[in-house]
Amino acid sequence: MLSQDTSSADQERYSDIWGDMITLISESETIVLTTHENSDGDGLGSEVGLYFALENLGKRVHILNPTEIPKNYEFLFEAFGDLELLVFSPENQDHLAILNDADLFLVLDTNSLQRIGALKDIVLSLQKSSALKIGCIDHHLDPQSFADVMICLSYASATGELIYDLIYNSESLLKRPIFNQKSAIGIYTALMTDTGSFRFPKTTPHVHQIAAKLIELGVEPSKIHKQVYSIPYNAMKLIGLAISSIHLEMNGKIAYLLITRQMFQQTSTSRSDTEKIAEYLMSISSIDVGVVFIEEEDGNVKMSLRSHGDIYINRVAKKFGGGGHKNAAGCKLKLPSYKAIQTVLTEIQQLLKEPYLNPEEKQL
Repeated sequence: MLSQDTSSADQERYSDIWGDMITLISESETIVLTTHENSDGDGLGSEVGLYFALENLGKRVHILNPTEIPKNYEFLFEAFGDLELLVFSPENQDHLAILNDADLFLVLDTNSLQRIGALKDIVLSLQKSSALKIGCIDHHLDPQSFADVMICLSYASATGELIYDLIYNSESLLKRPIFNQKSAIGIYTALMTDTGSFRFPKTTPHVHQIAAKLIELGVEPSKIHKQVYSIPYNAMKLIGLAISSIHLEMNGKIAYLLITRQMFQQTSTSRSDTEKIAEYLMSISSIDVGVVFIEEEDGNVKMSLRSHGDIYINRVAKKFGGGGHKNAAGCKLKLPSYKAIQTVLTEIQQLLKEPYLNPEEKQL
């Protein structure tokens, strides 16, 4: 497993770190791609970018995701027909046949099999019988060990950045073009969304160089931005209700809000309409940490945690079985919403009273 947490690893980008993954792909004929549940622009864009590149290599490629594709990313899948067929169901015999026929199962934008839902047990069973290899390409912290080949590089701004590097290195090794416009649109979407439209700290010169090359391949940035960030009327009503419920703690250092099941019913919306709410929360000038609490139908409360600067908010998520990036993480608690809020806020308050160092850095 290749894992790096350094932010200065440019020298690795065009080295042989991709050799094992390229070999794994080259030796496979049928490949299944997946990403994490409640998928986002990075996971879905990475899938689409890699899908069309693998097709250009003559591979049989399938996408099976644990949850439905959010409406604002459906444009990426215009060539795929019925999008419901891309959502895995253990009762769907066609899906089971695809997995049984596959040589390689590639997990993108998560390094935890817990986040691929019902796919997990089936895929692990096939791996155990030596019928299936598992690969993983991701950029989050704290990777789990489950893949035959794992590339987990947390210095990357997005998994889409790593998919670009994989395809670039494959082209160099195979000495043939693999990129096309459809692949470029997927990767650009991944980069744009996970860098906050190219404004987050990990937006390096390399990221801008990739974006420029993708535009040369025919990507239209304004068109993609509109597809992703246009907000339906009902979702805007939900945002309004959510923002009106913001609470501040620790003299304004912490901001949080709760999205209730009643809010979803009142606005005829779903969880996929909550994606942009954290951005509004984090725009409050005084705060260091923001949390969006979301009541789910199964009784869980999902939390999206955000922070500014050197505050490792993923440390809080990890305490509740979640994870993510230094400044963006998530977790779930099976508690009533008031209790979940109290529990998580207590941990955040403790975090803000401590140095913001990564736990690994404390050992240096």
